[in-house]
Amino acid sequence: FHWNPPKHDFGPLFAGITASVNEATTWRRKIQEHDEGAYDQRRAAWRESEDDLNDPRLIGDLCGAAFFGREKDKERENLRLVYLDKVEKWKAKTAQTSELRGIVEELRGGNRPVLPFHWEIEFPEVFGRGNPGFDAVLGNPPFMGGRKISTAFGSEYLSLLLEQSPGTGNTCDLVAHFFRRAFRILRERSTMGLVAT
Repeated sequence: FHWNPPKHDFGPLFAGITASVNEATTWRRKIQEHDEGAYDQRRAAWRESEDDLNDPRLIGDLCGAAFFGREKDKERENLRLVYLDKVEKWKAKTAQTSELRGIVEELRGGNRPVLPFHWEIEFPEVFGRGNPGFDAVLGNPPFMGGRKISTAFGSEYLSLLLEQSPGTGNTCDLVAHFFRRAFRILRERSTMGLVAT
């Protein structure tokens, strides 16, 4: 439950997310098994996979809410621990989801709404396989001078970019962050094509 988790940190919360993501992956594979004409069966498998991903999405969004909920690192860490406690109580069935969903709605509906996207949750069949990641990433990412990023999207967004791409600095063009992200979501022996400045 962190925006930049250590690779070796596999606690009980992680195990709960993994089980749901694995179930979703099984349903996604069933989509591939059906003929293209078997629309009803494919849609049912997709719906099951989406249902399995609801809890992991909520947990990921709460983690994002902790990051965007504060401006300073120490305050973010304190809020992360508060939200982690709420998640653990919810998973232990001693708390309801309504409070957690309310926190996420605030994140999504604020002055600068944040709509988190969790690559590993949205594409479990891609990141749950051997040699995880995409075979190819193609795109035309946005360009924006680094000093304009916080003005347009807020200082929290720039802080997240710098957290996710260490060493880039606050004058780095937005397109460079897209390049860094693309490299992180590619598998070994894959292809990337992005338009650059």
